[in-house]
Amino acid sequence: MQIDSPPKPDERWDSVQQIAASATFRRSPRLRDMLLYIAEQSLSGHEQELTEMKIGLRVFARGDDYVPSEDSIVRSTVRQLRTKLHEYYETDGAAAPWIMEIPKGGFVATFRHRDGTTDDRSKTADPLHPPNRAWWQSTALLLSLGILLAASVSANLWLLLTPAPTSDSHSRSLGLAAWLITTANQPTHVVLDDYAYVLMSTSMPARPSVEDYAERSYIPLSAAPSKDPVFLRLWELLGTRYIVSLGAEATAERILRSTPRQDLVLISHARNTVARDFRNGNFILCGNSTNNPWTELFDDKLNFPFQPGHKQYPGFANRHPKAAEQSFYTAAQPASQNSGVGYARIAYIPNLSHTGFILLLTGLNMVTAEAAGEFATDPARLPAILHLFNVKRPSDLPYFEILLQTKSVDNAPDEVRVVAWRRIAGHP
Repeated sequence: MQIDSPPKPDERWDSVQQIAASATFRRSPRLRDMLLYIAEQSLSGHEQELTEMKIGLRVFARGDDYVPSEDSIVRSTVRQLRTKLHEYYETDGAAAPWIMEIPKGGFVATFRHRDGTTDDRSKTADPLHPPNRAWWQSTALLLSLGILLAASVSANLWLLLTPAPTSDSHSRSLGLAAWLITTANQPTHVVLDDYAYVLMSTSMPARPSVEDYAERSYIPLSAAPSKDPVFLRLWELLGTRYIVSLGAEATAERILRSTPRQDLVLISHARNTVARDFRNGNFILCGNSTNNPWTELFDDKLNFPFQPGHKQYPGFANRHPKAAEQSFYTAAQPASQNSGVGYARIAYIPNLSHTGFILLLTGLNMVTAEAAGEFATDPARLPAILHLFNVKRPSDLPYFEILLQTKSVDNAPDEVRVVAWRRIAGHP
């Protein structure tokens, strides 16, 4: 992306160029392009160019069929950009004289000097997105209600979350996920599953590997298993759409509603995540390897790894069964059948550099994954987790995994019970 009309040289623009030249942004051309575009338009007084539609067209080269409500690329990338800017000013930019920020509620950048003074020439918010809304409402945290997979795809709807009231009593009664987020006191990324990937991978002779997912090698038209023009058009659309399951959307909403510090929660899509991200920070991953391939990076650390199944239905293996435990837990039915008995897994493990946590909320299908999300966000379940591992306080919890048996009625979780659990080596 080329800058059309660079602002007159000043310290602020010099500072932006230093950010763009840093190692973090050199490794991510998409973030670098958005950084430069937002900074250039903000400093040049062209705030009218900083709408979701125009950024999608100019920065991400979306076509005439681009519909922001169906393609969250701009919103998800600006959330990443805010996080990376924060990281930059804590590391390489610790001595930078000017600090660039993108206030939640819009895409217009503001600049303030490190001594505390602000730049009056910068706007404080996009006038189309008033700043007096809750942060996750005003940033249009529109989560796709997803795809219901059976023989076809249902309509993809969007849900605008509304603020949930918090109180002192609420903050003292937290579920596992909310407790981890608030005590970490730094951003936690909730990574939603990728149901466009599900549709693409299930039509291929062999499911792409996590490396293929990371490199996006399955997306080009050359990778499509059919050359039929109609099929290729669908393939092209899926390659640019960000779709999540109902279960992942419901889990993200529960996390937001149950957490007193919503400002610490960053919602992202699996396709906007890279493997190196898991080396630092905190993550909650929704889904299994068939719809969120990043979960595959951690299965080798667990006693109950997810197995997608080939000749049999998907399930959780039990590497070292104890007395009365099964060696394999499966629903003995297709993953698309969202009713009856199923299984889910919750795993609390360290990130790849042991500097933060990863919480895996994994189910055999959409409904069982939602059951794992309910379990992890329900304050009434945390005492039961403490009892399982014989500790009195959440801060004493070891890394662990819990296998759940679920029962679903009418595509919704109904009953959940613990059937097995394990400590994982190491301690947070």
